[in-house]
Amino acid sequence: MIMKTATVTIDIEEIMNEIRADIAMRGYRDDTVPFESINICSDDIKEFDLLSLENALASYGDMCSISTPPVMNSYRGVKGKLSVFVKRIIRKCINFQIAPIVWAINQSNQESLKVFRQLRDATRAQAVIDDRLALLEIEFNREFKKNNVLMEQKIEKLTEENKVLRKLLKKDAN
Repeated sequence: MIMKTATVTIDIEEIMNEIRADIAMRGYRDDTVPFESINICSDDIKEFDLLSLENALASYGDMCSISTPPVMNSYRGVKGKLSVFVKRIIRKCINFQIAPIVWAINQSNQESLKVFRQLRDATRAQAVIDDRLALLEIEFNREFKKNNVLMEQKIEKLTEENKVLRKLLKKDAN
């Protein structure tokens, strides 16, 4: 059995011209958005604020542990008691699967909280260092200005003494 294959020529340029014409007819435009105009940061936070970090850590510390669900009660009579009974059975059945997951999440949250607290403490320490550095800079500038004034006074005094000594030398030389 002999198969004959027909050679079909495909004009890619013609196909591309058809696609371009279709795009132009539909009114599509190539409006690429520059990367600089994309807002990747939240506008809520302009600069670091230690107080907002403290508040976030306080609320995160309260929420970081997943506790057991509240006790189920119902006041709807027999239907309510039956639904509570079924819910309790379902909870008991899936508890062995959920408990390790909850434990792992609680551990992860506790470790995250420790890291966040360490970052907060490091930020506090850095703030103390920055404040101390600013005070030292002010003190240095004050001492520098004071020493500069003293040096200028000494230079003036020495200049006057130098003038007096030169006059005496000229008199002795004559």
